[in-house]
Amino acid sequence: MNRIPFGTARGCANVVSTVVNNDLCCGCGACVGVCPTDALSIDIFDSHEPKIDESKCINCGYCLEVCPGQGYPVEEWSRRYCDEQTQIIPERGPVRHYWLGHSTDPAIRAASASGGIATSLLLHLLESGEVDAVVVVGMENDRPVARLTSDPEIVRGAMMSKYGPVPLLATVIPELRREPRRIAMTVTPCQLGGWMR
Repeated sequence: MNRIPFGTARGCANVVSTVVNNDLCCGCGACVGVCPTDALSIDIFDSHEPKIDESKCINCGYCLEVCPGQGYPVEEWSRRYCDEQTQIIPERGPVRHYWLGHSTDPAIRAASASGGIATSLLLHLLESGEVDAVVVVGMENDRPVARLTSDPEIVRGAMMSKYGPVPLLATVIPELRREPRRIAMTVTPCQLGGWMR
């Protein structure tokens, strides 16, 4: 794959020609989240890929610069955030420890996928004041949608895995630009790639 260097690509059309048309779009929503003119959007009821309103595009190139679909330097990022306690395993990435756990709340554990550990950790971070809000994925008209919330009931209502593309960063980035705050979220590797960019 030929990766376009940061700052050289311009315009939303480059996201389509470089990423979408080559089936590299993961639907993370980073491009939508950083677009300063709302020229990009994702209609989750139609597709996970961005749609372009070319009349709004100012050719800033931010969309392509954050896009994980063109590749991202996983090894470089891994080494940058590793320390002497971290082992890099090529098949898995950076590893400090493997843990097995489940929620200690019986109701969460019974109603969750994989033991409810993510739900319990997000609730703990909110209740302890470590973060101001968390990102969860709920359902809307049978589609997964991202929500930034500080309401424990919304977190509890978002339990269980959602299988399908979620343009999480299309929601999170604009919300944080509008109202900066400390957040926690669980993400896929592609969503993390868009966030790191």
